[in-house]
Amino acid sequence: MLVSRWDRASHARVNPYAPLPVLLAGVALVAAGYRDVGIGVAVGSLLAVVNSLLLSGRVEVAAESGDVARALLIMQAGLFVTFAIVGAATVVLVHFSVPLAVGSAIGFGVAQTLILAAFYWTHGRAEVAAGRQV
Repeated sequence: MLVSRWDRASHARVNPYAPLPVLLAGVALVAAGYRDVGIGVAVGSLLAVVNSLLLSGRVEVAAESGDVARALLIMQAGLFVTFAIVGAATVVLVHFSVPLAVGSAIGFGVAQTLILAAFYWTHGRAEVAAGRQV
């Protein structure tokens, strides 16, 4: 039950089209001959989607916890899981090549920023404004 509720909330907040320009830039880099960097950028954009789904899900669970201490624990545990996933991906990518890992970091940063900006510009501003009203 918790997983299905988490899944619905995450998909409602994460725009799957926001990281597409980064993914397409990775494909273009591969086509231009920069194979390692292009694959890294594409992998980074996919990692950003996974990170956003995890972030949205843990925010939803923490908000429903009803206790500040429990909410902070949920957020910290989720952050640890995210760091573990990104760290493992980085170790694997560095094993293949450093440009692959650097491209992944760049793709992740740009795609994550686009995902957060898409959320803000679509319905995040309305939620923030509604939260400010008393």
